[in-house]
Amino acid sequence: MKKLLLLFVLCSVIVSCGSTRSLYSDNYWHEREIPPSEVKDYSNIWGRFSDGTKYRLIDTIGVEDSEYYYELLMKEFGWFRNIEGDFSSNDGRRTNRGSLYVSSKRGIAIYFHPEDGNYLVYKAEIVY
Repeated sequence: MKKLLLLFVLCSVIVSCGSTRSLYSDNYWHEREIPPSEVKDYSNIWGRFSDGTKYRLIDTIGVEDSEYYYELLMKEFGWFRNIEGDFSSNDGRRTNRGSLYVSSKRGIAIYFHPEDGNYLVYKAEIVY
């Protein structure tokens, strides 16, 4: 019983201190600011991750799958859907308008338009 109580107290302390932020894998996403005019011709967008791995955008992803990848990004940044269906977070990483987020893990990229915050999802080729 004492062990169970101690475990409960330790878990409560860890959660209340905000340590759950480290559980989210936002380190898989490379952020890059890009003006909207460059995104129109996405085939010219390429870059390099901090480990030297290169990427380039090769195709757009349809609306049906776009929502899926957007949800994954938000969850990996520490956000969750609340009762109203909107995203909420205690200490999640925010997305920036006018930024492209490229996932080396999934081979996709999400661009958030600077004016309205809408997003476009692209397939990214990762070159090791």
